Amino acid sequence: MSDKYITNLSTIFDFSAITYALIKQYEESENKNPKVEFPKIPLSQYHLKTFDLFFKEFSKGDNDIYNELSKFFLSSELYKSVKPKLFILSQLHFLLNEKLVPETNFYIYYEDPKYLEFIGKEEMERFNKVINTKNILSIEDLCKEIKEEDSIYIFEQKDFINENLLNTKSKQKTIIEKAKDKENTETYYSSFDSFLFSKFKGIENLKEKFEKYNKEEFIIRYQNDFIDRKFKFAELWNNYNIYENKITLEGKIVSGFQRGSGQLGIPTANIEMNDINLKKVKKLINGSFFGIFTFKTNNKKNENVEIGKNYKAVLSIGYNPHFDNATKTIEVFLIDFKGGDFYGEEASLIIEGYSRSEESFSGLPELVTTITYDIILFNKILDKK
Repeated sequence: MSDKYITNLSTIFDFSAITYALIKQYEESENKNPKVEFPKIPLSQYHLKTFDLFFKEFSKGDNDIYNELSKFFLSSELYKSVKPKLFILSQLHFLLNEKLVPETNFYIYYEDPKYLEFIGKEEMERFNKVINTKNILSIEDLCKEIKEEDSIYIFEQKDFINENLLNTKSKQKTIIEKAKDKENTETYYSSFDSFLFSKFKGIENLKEKFEKYNKEEFIIRYQNDFIDRKFKFAELWNNYNIYENKITLEGKIVSGFQRGSGQLGIPTANIEMNDINLKKVKKLINGSFFGIFTFKTNNKKNENVEIGKNYKAVLSIGYNPHFDNATKTIEVFLIDFKGGDFYGEEASLIIEGYSRSEESFSGLPELVTTITYDIILFNKILDKK
């Protein structure tokens, strides 16, 4: 008899987010099959179990549609840019680092072997070092490991838990429901609950372990753990997709949502979306990209603007679910620009490649850290050129 602590590899890595973005792209494509209808649900409720089940569900027995969907999604190079979800990674690391969950009894399962293929061998080796676990199994092998007398504790949204796990005869009554009132939330400490015990079904027997900390100590220990590991997690920010055919946008710099300098501490220089630019970006999947930004004019005599100089840029294309934008936008963050007014100047942007899918973040710190990781990755890519 033993306790087994379990989570899904697709809970940690953002395969669902990439698939969700590709669904949006498929629906907007001219070659969309009118027989295919995807559910109109928010990203937070979408979960990709296996590619085969995904294709079967929406082809409804039509082999031609099955093959069409399979070709469209699996031919995408974007899955090879898959990355871990930062705060899930940090929460799991904290649980393991604080010995709230024993490493030897912690299991990560995958439902589709393509997940490992897309993540890549080298990235999985780095992931194993950061999380410090070697118990990564297929769902079939994991079910063989579970004994009838075992108690299993699952970190996963309840609706997404694999049915094979539920069909094992082990004890699963300790999966708790989302905290419904302030008293329950306080028990698990609000800062931690806002992620682990709200989005995910937690572990009932962790309650006693949490209570060995007072609230202030718990928050400090968790924050310190995250700060200590912050740039260690950046080691897992390696996958990306370089475009063979670069996309160049040209136009005036226009004012956006003013989030870059005000909330994120990174200057934003958004190029106007005229008809030509809109046509060029229409086929791009929603997400984060990287590129080279160049000023063509400096009418405002900003001493930090150098005409013709290449500035590194990270850009967001999509609906920015964290801010719940109503319309599709393009926001450009200049990495190595020192500041000052540049609105109204003419500029160009060369989109070099794709970094990650767009996500809804747990808070502004996660968003800022994620953009920081994007910047670190882009610097790595430029160093290779």
